[in-house]
Amino acid sequence: MVVVGANSMPGSRGFTLLELLIVLAIASLLVAVVPAVVSKVIPGVRLEGTARDLAVDLREARNRAVTFNSVIAVTFSFNPATYRIDGESERRTPEGTRLTVLGLDTGGSGDKNSYTLRFFPDGSSTGARIRISGSRAVYAIDVGWLMGRVVLTEAPADV
Repeated sequence: MVVVGANSMPGSRGFTLLELLIVLAIASLLVAVVPAVVSKVIPGVRLEGTARDLAVDLREARNRAVTFNSVIAVTFSFNPATYRIDGESERRTPEGTRLTVLGLDTGGSGDKNSYTLRFFPDGSSTGARIRISGSRAVYAIDVGWLMGRVVLTEAPADV
């Protein structure tokens, strides 16, 4: 009489290292490719990501001003749509994105092609409403002047 058990069938107890590596390679490929495909298929996703990145950068600039007890400036340029935080490289918004800033303080520059938002050591700022718009969506980032609070909202397209 022959008894068939788990030990009598070699290789049937689990996965091989090669099988696990293949599954991990496929999963890594999906993680790398899917976001790029989604951002091309859905333009609003890329615009929303840009708006979120800008809001995070503004919060970080405020935190740096408070932490290092210094004035941190964020300069926006409109043609092309870019922004630069003191001590960092310039960041460009995606192609087809429109950037507008309605600020409380013009800084006396009179330059309509740029605007400088400043964060102060006490957490306050010069204040601004920043709009990032694309073909299908508009996002507004409000920066309060008193507390320097940064709030991101989806704005109506016609405002």
